[in-house]
Amino acid sequence: MAVINGVKITAVDDHSTQLVPIRPICEALGVNYSSQYEKLKEHPLFASAILLSRTTGADGKQYEMACIPLSHLTGWLVTIHPGNVKEEVRPKLVEFQQRCIDVLYEHFFGGLRKENERNHEEIAKLELISELSVEYEDLGRRIKTAKKELEAIRKQRLEPMFEFGE
Repeated sequence: MAVINGVKITAVDDHSTQLVPIRPICEALGVNYSSQYEKLKEHPLFASAILLSRTTGADGKQYEMACIPLSHLTGWLVTIHPGNVKEEVRPKLVEFQQRCIDVLYEHFFGGLRKENERNHEEIAKLELISELSVEYEDLGRRIKTAKKELEAIRKQRLEPMFEFGE
């Protein structure tokens, strides 16, 4: 059960699917039920999902109500224009719609963003390895030169200071 603008919305279990009645949500949002129901019936994603189900109304009585699967609820709520809802509900609806957009973006493009970040990290490491390799080669040359100079110093030390001729 969810509470929208003080109205309790109860999901109905229809075997394997949870269904949500449309009318109480429309009442909670302050939108016209008939126009929303027509809009849903005309939309290819929702038309085949609308089912009639017995559910308990706000007055505790059982009614047959038009319902949509809980999985379709967020999609429908995103289609409702904030200008058509009660003024006090508007900010929460817009916030909810923004969260839906953020979740969809993260789902579809978040992986690409993460892959892009990993690629940038990999490129940075490859550049660092390249720089260090150049430095390593330079250090190798400098070590070789220093060893030759050391050999020359040692060789001078071993040469006799005086040469005696015959």
